[in-house]
Amino acid sequence: MTWAGALLAAILLAGSGPSASAQQKVGYVLQMEGTWMLDGASQPLGMGQALPGGALLLNAAPRDEDNVVVADLKGEVIKTVRCKSGACKECHESAGCHDPIRPLPNAEDKPTTFGTMLDAVLELFAGKPDRYSIHRVRGSESVGRRAESNPSASRSNSPQ
Repeated sequence: MTWAGALLAAILLAGSGPSASAQQKVGYVLQMEGTWMLDGASQPLGMGQALPGGALLLNAAPRDEDNVVVADLKGEVIKTVRCKSGACKECHESAGCHDPIRPLPNAEDKPTTFGTMLDAVLELFAGKPDRYSIHRVRGSESVGRRAESNPSASRSNSPQ
């Protein structure tokens, strides 16, 4: 069996796992004032609690200055919600806090084992050049150029 046949067999045997992006964690509670819950949950959220994709944040009894900030798994803020005058609104840097609260984004689908292997095989046969290559000029040609540009160096190197 050739290496290509072995690779093809490995790809076929690996298969792809089921996707559960709705249950994957997409972020966590970074900052919070007030009592916040996920839609359908019975327990209030806590600082640092992981949040699943598609979850909707709720505040059953909003008070002025209640807020929640959610960061993604990389630590970047993905959602800010503030309450004022008994209503909670989603905030955006450019538009302020006027939008209704939307669900958290779903988790990005991670590539399956099959997808990763297929990408590797296609990249192998695509003939892409190496990302990094070092180009050097070697030999007497580069020494000759150096001597021509510096006459004193050529006199010191010449036999007397």
